[in-house]
Amino acid sequence: MWGAGGLLGSAPRRPEFRMLSLDGNVLCLATTWEHDISTSVLRCWS
Repeated sequence: MWGAGGLLGSAPRRPEFRMLSLDGNVLCLATTWEHDISTSVLRCWS
């Protein structure tokens, strides 16, 4: 991982991403593995 605005991933050609909703209440994550893709969606309540 290279930090904010940089490359994310556990290895070359295995991308990851993070995405925050415009209102800041929902965070989406995805990671690729050797044979899988993992995703998560987190909702923040205040």
